[in-house]
Amino acid sequence: MKRFLSIIIFLLATANLLPFGYWEKVNLPAPYNTNYWLDIYFHPDNPQYGWACGFNGMVVRTTDGGATWRGSIVQGAYHLEHIHFPTLQIGYTSGVEGIFKTYDGGATWYDIT
Repeated sequence: MKRFLSIIIFLLATANLLPFGYWEKVNLPAPYNTNYWLDIYFHPDNPQYGWACGFNGMVVRTTDGGATWRGSIVQGAYHLEHIHFPTLQIGYTSGVEGIFKTYDGGATWYDIT
């Protein structure tokens, strides 16, 4: 009985977290649709803007909450592990090959290592 109550309490305590843990498959344009993605970031001031980074120097970005995505390739990078945007236009991505910065929302990237 004690185990049953513990499970019920756990389910009630985490019930409010379930919507935040749900991931939905999105359609990415080729060649980005076959990549492995390692980090994703949605801007806290405007969650319609989001970016993801991963292998092959690829970064994808959305301005409509994930309904559509556009991609770019960071020259000189292969393994991008982290992405962060302090503003909607200025952002950083990094990985084994270095640190890269964008001034245009993720369309083009510059090595700042």
